[in-house]
Amino acid sequence: MSTPLPVEFKVIDVICNLIKQQLALDDSRVWSYNQKTKIPNDPGLFIEVAFVRAKPFATASVCQDDDAGNFTEFQSTNLQETYTIALYSRDESAFTRAHEVIFALTGTLAQQACETYEFKFSDIPTAFIDVSFLEASARLFRQEITFNALRVKTGQRVIDYYDTFTIPPELHVNK
Repeated sequence: MSTPLPVEFKVIDVICNLIKQQLALDDSRVWSYNQKTKIPNDPGLFIEVAFVRAKPFATASVCQDDDAGNFTEFQSTNLQETYTIALYSRDESAFTRAHEVIFALTGTLAQQACETYEFKFSDIPTAFIDVSFLEASARLFRQEITFNALRVKTGQRVIDYYDTFTIPPELHVNK
């Protein structure tokens, strides 16, 4: 008996979609990291989502027959992934609307996405950081929110069973 493999997805895309829906922002205002997007000069909120790191905290390997009768190794690893959400604005909306990002990651839509894709957002962020000081005197308002997502990656492969190895026979003699 085997369990179905989860649907492959990118957590970063799920986060961007949840933020767009919760904060009622269009595609030009929410993007994933490294998309060569320039922040426009108009006021309002702009958001960039970035993957920071992943920390494996569990792994498993189980061998059993699959549905086709093949001896199969099922492998999994649990990961704690860290993401940052950078909020930018020329007005104060990067600060006044930051809590809405938390709403996006803990609301009903987020819960439904987590159930669909079999992962979980942390209930609270690990940090809210004011990074406005990186700008000059006519600076952007910048806020970074760091948080974790827990997920599992799985894989399977058919393996040789003890009676199907292609090892030539050897003669062992005790002397």
